[in-house]
Amino acid sequence: MSSKTSLKSSTYRARLGPHHFAYLRAWTEGLPRDDAARRYLGLEHGHQLVTLHRQVVDELRALARRRHDSRWRLIGIDVGVKSGIQESKNSVVPPMEEWAEEHGLGDFAYAEQLEAWQEAFPPDVAGDRVRRRSARLRQRQLEVLAVLANAAATPVSVADPLDAWVDPAMAEKLQRAGYLTLGDLAKAVRRGDRWYTPLKGVGVGKAKRIEQHLIALLGGHEFEKSGKLESMNSWSLAMTSSTSALSSLQRAELDGSNGSNRAQRAPTIDAADDSQAVNVWLAATARSPATKAAYAKEAERFILWAVMERKKPLSSCNTSDCLAYMSFLNRVPDEWQSRRKATRHGAGWAPFRGQLGLESRRSAVKVLHRLCEWLTERRYLDDNPWAGVDRSLVDGEEMPAAPESRAFSREVFAHLCSSLPNPAKPGESRNGFLLHFGRYTGLRAAEMVSATLGAMKRNEHGWRIRVVGKGRKPRLVTVPSPAVVVLNQYLETRGLRPLGETAANTPLLASRDNPVDCPTYSALHQSFSAFVRRAMRSSNLPLEERERAMEATQHWLRHTYATRAAEADTPLDVLQAELGHCDPATTARYYAAQERRRQEAMERASR
Repeated sequence: MSSKTSLKSSTYRARLGPHHFAYLRAWTEGLPRDDAARRYLGLEHGHQLVTLHRQVVDELRALARRRHDSRWRLIGIDVGVKSGIQESKNSVVPPMEEWAEEHGLGDFAYAEQLEAWQEAFPPDVAGDRVRRRSARLRQRQLEVLAVLANAAATPVSVADPLDAWVDPAMAEKLQRAGYLTLGDLAKAVRRGDRWYTPLKGVGVGKAKRIEQHLIALLGGHEFEKSGKLESMNSWSLAMTSSTSALSSLQRAELDGSNGSNRAQRAPTIDAADDSQAVNVWLAATARSPATKAAYAKEAERFILWAVMERKKPLSSCNTSDCLAYMSFLNRVPDEWQSRRKATRHGAGWAPFRGQLGLESRRSAVKVLHRLCEWLTERRYLDDNPWAGVDRSLVDGEEMPAAPESRAFSREVFAHLCSSLPNPAKPGESRNGFLLHFGRYTGLRAAEMVSATLGAMKRNEHGWRIRVVGKGRKPRLVTVPSPAVVVLNQYLETRGLRPLGETAANTPLLASRDNPVDCPTYSALHQSFSAFVRRAMRSSNLPLEERERAMEATQHWLRHTYATRAAEADTPLDVLQAELGHCDPATTARYYAAQERRRQEAMERASR
């Protein structure tokens, strides 16, 4: 269903929420209607307000009539704070004491002052009567609104779709930006970091009014920030840019120097506390910068969790702590999730970027088991707390994801291709190259980032590229003719000569700022993921397929490559060699997926 179609059937006016009653109460009590609408309804334009005001009043009057409430006529009447009475030049009456002093009557008796003051300012009997009547009417209006609110106000839920509570034009913008429910939007607002940037025509001021409208809908408790994040940022447990190592904790009781699980014998490594021990482990076991960063990330997360949640250092953790951490990984709380683009230990930083998938949780537990096992063998720890943990518990009820579930469907891939700029702009051509080259070769993102044109070799059969994969293992990967074509096109957008005529040290992938510099893995990941999300927002594909694709990373191209190769009946040993899998069982999963699909297709055909 297209956005336009969904908006035509919008439920925006089908529900009367607490904010509608709050709007009418504020207006009844004298707040200007435009101000009340901005504060409680999130409306910007006068024509929207006129229409919505009339709709709300009509619906409430109809509701009151159905309830046989004779006060229905009072709903929507502008009683007016000043009752429409013409004010005279003496409408501002000074206090009697001040007036008496000013007119030399300060020494007179109270009764004499009162008589003179009343003579100077006679009571407006008619005005007082009208004002009292207006006050009674306003009170009756507020009473009937309270009765109807209790009877008819629909509770607002974070699971409600946006177009149930937000005007259609703004709901459409928000939906296109990926915010489908009030909860989605509230989560983005809570994280901050210019959440409104993808919305056309929405700046700081309008975003602030949207936030106020959300608070009116959901209540302020949905936007309370946990103090845990601020506490987290006060620690200096972060990887430094120069050494990619963990710096020391500031508090001695939590740095592990006196941990309850420290070995009694002298360790065989030079480490006085936990962060130093982790540094030594990283230096001894991480074979590449990428592996070092991945290991350090898992160690950092676990140590921060132990400090913040269990109030203990790594070297005091036991098996119960490890089990609790596994449960924590299954559902990472919001306050542990970082804002987008937040700098490390800056405003909005947290150890996690979002919920972890099954493979990420498995990897985290595996890394931490290795860390503690290594520290135990070096007599830094007395015992490995992870040794008593059944690591399969990290799976929970979830089955391992089939590899084809992380592959782009043919329809999604076709839409991604059609979403590429044509002709490609130099600053945007990288995503197009990555999309096609990754699909044709199945290379890992890290392999492409580190590759140069000199790694491309040609023989009588065609082109191949030499890459270094996991475990620092080199392999040759076939580069089919279509991949060579897109590579030459990409080089042209970078202002370079074709393959074979450009310097061998030229990176395969270029940064956006310099065509001869390679990008960082992080920049590549963010750029490609953002491209996929933008493309899916403009797609008419089924919602479920769009939502699944919006979780994609560039690694999905590798799964897509392998899935299509298995569908084409590529021999298993050939595909295993191309992918660089050590275990043929890993490659065989793609073929198992094909067998399952074939079985299902033939079962359907036999009915």
